Amino acid sequence: MVWLGANMERTELLRPFIWPGRRCYSLYLFHMLVYDVFFDFGRSLAGCLALPVVCLLAEITWRTIESPLIGYARRRFARAGPVTIRVVGVV
Repeated sequence: MVWLGANMERTELLRPFIWPGRRCYSLYLFHMLVYDVFFDFGRSLAGCLALPVVCLLAEITWRTIESPLIGYARRRFARAGPVTIRVVGVV
């Protein structure tokens, strides 16, 4: 795992970590709620049914809420070029 991060020449090896990494907060928020809904089907079946539903909810949340807000924050709080502040009238 450390080798993958250190070897930046082969970034295609890191691709499987990008999708869940960007959606990890949504995955965290939804996993127990969805698992509880499917829990009556049995423990192993609940996990198999809940995983795609959680991934779908995470994707929807990423595209409709998180990504637009990240873009807004980047535009809103973007750093401008260097600013010169002049102080006038200080004695």
